[in-house]
Amino acid sequence: MKNYKLKPNEYIVRRTSLWDKKICPIQEARQESFIIIDERCVSKPEDLCHDTVESWYSYGWGHTDLNGHICRNVGIELRWVMQILDLSDFIEVNGPIILDLVNGNLTLEIYDDYQD
Repeated sequence: MKNYKLKPNEYIVRRTSLWDKKICPIQEARQESFIIIDERCVSKPEDLCHDTVESWYSYGWGHTDLNGHICRNVGIELRWVMQILDLSDFIEVNGPIILDLVNGNLTLEIYDDYQD
């Protein structure tokens, strides 16, 4: 399975008021598969505090090193994705948003409800 790579002007989108990730947050969004990556801030499994080397390799797949950190793929999750050409226009129609960068992907949350 290949990890979906966002194209220019594409965002992973969610809506604050929706707790169920299966519900589409906005009509224009479509679902794509993303590989969930477990990244640790150590350069080798031997340096893990709470895991043994054997337990690190016994879970997940695609164990690798990325920028000096050990990583492994631990699952696949469907996420809602859409292309947004003009954020100002999007905000005007949909209200306030929160932008974030999660695992190298731009994430946009439609902030339509209070959150802690």
